Amino acid sequence: DPISQLRAIRAVMAADGVICIDVPDVTQYHSLSDLHLSHCTHFSADHLRVALAIAGYEVLELRAHLPPHLPPSLFAVARSHDGGFESPVWPDKAKDPVRAGIAAADQSLMRYMLSKLC
Repeated sequence: DPISQLRAIRAVMAADGVICIDVPDVTQYHSLSDLHLSHCTHFSADHLRVALAIAGYEVLELRAHLPPHLPPSLFAVARSHDGGFESPVWPDKAKDPVRAGIAAADQSLMRYMLSKLC
């Protein structure tokens, strides 16, 4: 649960601390073979921004980049927000776009892995 993890990190951050995140960019995947298997969750820039906001962060920077020997990725820097803005919340978890994206990626990954095993 990435949002719970982000909240746990925020709970132990220094008041002026920041978090830096680097993850593969799911919008750059062209086939299931592009899935980075060491990642359980796959983010677009929009989903990463929303996940950070829900977890209580203010995004300071979010950009795409091409790290050497790794897939196209997203780099984000965020800090704990000071209460000056409202975090988005979806009352119906089934309609939460972050969770929906996670579920879709998990199902696709499972189908891919099963196809390789069978």
